[in-house]
Amino acid sequence: KNELTEGEAAVADKIAALCQSHLDELNRLSDKHQKVISSLTKDNDNAVAKLEAAREREAAAAEELLQSAIAAHTSEMAATLERRNAIEAAAKEAADAAAKEHNEKVASVLVEAQAKEASLQSLRDALDRANRE
Repeated sequence: KNELTEGEAAVADKIAALCQSHLDELNRLSDKHQKVISSLTKDNDNAVAKLEAAREREAAAAEELLQSAIAAHTSEMAATLERRNAIEAAAKEAADAAAKEHNEKVASVLVEAQAKEASLQSLRDALDRANRE
């Protein structure tokens, strides 16, 4: 009783053929999807690599810009320090010259005052002699 009739066997063969056809189509679609996934993965990996390279270039450019700014600032600070030192040296030189001139004037006035004091003393001495005579 387990044997199929000729019609049942034909229907079973058609079902088996249809199942095989569907299985073949599923396998073909699976292969196609696997290729698409593989292609997308490869595209994604390439995009990530390009992004990382761009980030590295940006970081290198930023570092270069920073180093350039530091160098410019250092150069500007050195020039400012040089100007300040020159101004301080000129101010010291002017102060030294003014002090020397002032000291010379003071010495001259002192010599003149001593000469006048000596002259005055001479006059006092003469007056004292005249008063005694």
